[in-house]
Amino acid sequence: MSKNPLKWLVGKSEMRQKNLKRVIILQHDGGELANQLWNYISILAYAIERNYPCINYSFFEHTSSFHGFCSKNWTLRFFSVPFRRIGLRNFRKGSLFVRLWRTGYKTVVVRPITFFRKNSIVYSNESSTDPYYLPPTVATSKKIDLLEKMEGSNKDILFFSAINGGVFRNPDGIRKHHHKIVGIIAPTMSISKKVDSLLEPLRSKYAHVVGVHIRQSDYKTFKNGKYFVDQVRFVEILREYLRNYGKSAQEVGFVVASDGPVDLSLFYELNVTVSKNDVVTDLFTLASCNAVIGSDSTLSHFAAYYGDIPHVIAKNEVMDWNYYLNKKTYFPNKYLTIMLY
Repeated sequence: MSKNPLKWLVGKSEMRQKNLKRVIILQHDGGELANQLWNYISILAYAIERNYPCINYSFFEHTSSFHGFCSKNWTLRFFSVPFRRIGLRNFRKGSLFVRLWRTGYKTVVVRPITFFRKNSIVYSNESSTDPYYLPPTVATSKKIDLLEKMEGSNKDILFFSAINGGVFRNPDGIRKHHHKIVGIIAPTMSISKKVDSLLEPLRSKYAHVVGVHIRQSDYKTFKNGKYFVDQVRFVEILREYLRNYGKSAQEVGFVVASDGPVDLSLFYELNVTVSKNDVVTDLFTLASCNAVIGSDSTLSHFAAYYGDIPHVIAKNEVMDWNYYLNKKTYFPNKYLTIMLY
């Protein structure tokens, strides 16, 4: 019998070389795509800081959309198979198939690893209001001591996020290693082509192209509609954007990405193009614009981070335009309440 009871999970091609420590992400916090990405890049920034390879086992639903994932890893290859089809790739976390498939992943992968390597696992805090901060962001001494102890061994470091709340965060790290991170999570060539085919005609026609992200479906009921901003209000905000930035409607093209139908008749005075692509393509479309005007959502904000562009958060309350006027790149937005850094 093999001395390593988990060798069958990773395969010979992925067995770590002598003294080469890896960071492995076993479980994310159970959120949708952007929530998973924020958790992932926080751990990835820590791995880059320590010069460790990082493998995200838990991201199998989306690996076929991102260029930088290791295609030789047996675990990722097997569990990503159903999601390589376009239809399944767009399934949301609550769908029956995704829930059943992820249960299989936990049974076959997570439980054996957590049993055999329980002393090598870093668990997130249980509460979303108390993130587990990773280096180079300053964390509490007890957490630093735990990581340093694991770093001193020759074993992989495994990260496990508590479902529905537990998150890892690394605001200093994701800023410091932005260039490397965006290279690792770059979209596939096919997605890049779809983004370019949508945006290039607009760039040739307008001086500025602004992404607009309107979160609809679940936001109508989530937290009693606390984060929902309807399309009528979005039209008002886009007009306010033009006035406050001194731009005419002829100068700016707006690209709207939404998880619900868009009523173009409401935007009749504006130059609006609606993206009809999948969520990953929409994410990179927004990131490729000059700015994002979007819902108080992790997807809008991640697009801003990836593209290093400002995120103007749409609110039902009066907009604080003075806060945004001098912002030209990504920044941690004080009006973002859906997540903590």
